[in-house]
Amino acid sequence: MGGALWALTPLRETLFGGRAPEHPVFRPYNFVLVVIAVLLIVGLLALRNRYKGRYGRLGAAGVIVIFVGYAMIFFGSIPAVLLSSDGLRGLILAGQDLGFLGALVSGVGAILLGIALWRARAASRLGALLLIIALPVGFVGVVLVAAIGLVDIAGLALTVPYGGAWVILGSQLWSLRGTAAEQPSRVR
Repeated sequence: MGGALWALTPLRETLFGGRAPEHPVFRPYNFVLVVIAVLLIVGLLALRNRYKGRYGRLGAAGVIVIFVGYAMIFFGSIPAVLLSSDGLRGLILAGQDLGFLGALVSGVGAILLGIALWRARAASRLGALLLIIALPVGFVGVVLVAAIGLVDIAGLALTVPYGGAWVILGSQLWSLRGTAAEQPSRVR
């Protein structure tokens, strides 16, 4: 769910507006970012628990970097949710910058985790591939889409592959829950 919501985040301004803290959509949008961060953290922890013994140090590093990025998104969105824009606009905008930086950090961690999952053949190959390419290909896509004049939706080039990776990986985790493959052996 977090991946699907993340994929659609650039549509907020196109559909509802709310770029400035004074706009009525700004606070609810940032609350949704808090929810997305929590959902992605839960998904990341589930993926870590499922594959931690298979993806090695590179995967472990990727998980840590992604977690730090998601924490930055979470904490960066909190001022916009809790504070009024009267007099605290600077703090709210600093939080937005922290959240944007967190998205970049999580993208770098996703590359590491994606490579580790790909090498270990531990998860969906498509999900791993999307984690690997989302940030570099997404940035190029954002530039190209913005260059042709579609600035309002350019962010989709970055968020759709990344969110899609988490939808695929989350679906795989969901379908594998409770299977014999993840149950501990009772034979000693």
